[in-house]
Amino acid sequence: MRQRVSGGSNAMHVGTVLLLAGILSLFATGESHAQDRGSLWAAGLAVGSQAVDGRSSRTGVSGHAAYGHALNDILLLGGEASVWINRASTSIMQSSLNAVATIYPVASADLFIKLGLGFAYLTENSSSGRENDFGLGLVAGLGYDIVAGDVLSIRPFVNVVGGAFPGTSTTLLELGVGVSRP
Repeated sequence: MRQRVSGGSNAMHVGTVLLLAGILSLFATGESHAQDRGSLWAAGLAVGSQAVDGRSSRTGVSGHAAYGHALNDILLLGGEASVWINRASTSIMQSSLNAVATIYPVASADLFIKLGLGFAYLTENSSSGRENDFGLGLVAGLGYDIVAGDVLSIRPFVNVVGGAFPGTSTTLLELGVGVSRP
C-alpha cells in the first residue's frame, strides 16, 4: 500500500474519549449485572479510522463477529473476524481473523479487555490495478457488557486493530457497538 492519504480524525479521537468516559462511568457505579459467560457470540458495527505506516488517515466502516467459550468467570477464549472498508477514489479493505482472549478484570463486573493475534488481509483497488497483502493481525480492545434481559447484552467498544504486511503496516481505531448473547 504505497498511496498516502492525508487528513486527521479529530472526531474519532473525541468519540473515543467520550466512549471510554461512558464505559468507566458505568463501571464506577458499583452495580453489577454480570451475565453467565458460558459460550458467547457477538456481532458489531463500528466507524474506524485507518493509519498506514503511522501517517495517513482514512475513515470507513467495519463489522465483526466473534464466538468464544468461558474458561472461568474472568477469561473467555475464542475467535473473531473483522472487516473494515473505505470506498473513496481508491477502495481499501482490511480484514482479520484472530484468536482472542477476552478478560473480565473483575469477575462480577461487565468491563472487558480483549487481546488477540492472527492473520490480516489488506486489499486496495484503484484505477491502476489491485494490490493484495497478507500479514500478521493484532487486536486490542476495551468494552462493556450492558445487560439487556436474560439473553442479550449491548456492547459499546473501542478496538485497535493492527496489520503488519510486507513493506507496510496499518493501525485501525474502531469505535462501535455490538450485541452479544451468552
